[in-house]
Amino acid sequence: MLWRKIKYEWMPFSAYTSFDSLQNGLFNILKNIGDEYVIECT
Repeated sequence: MLWRKIKYEWMPFSAYTSFDSLQNGLFNILKNIGDEYVIECT
């Protein structure tokens, strides 16, 4: 569930242009889970 949210909703398309930008985008998301990125359970 977490990977699906990261890959399809939270990761910007610009992050897929290079490995470094993908890595930076992923680390940023993982660092901010709970604050900026939240999974809503319904």
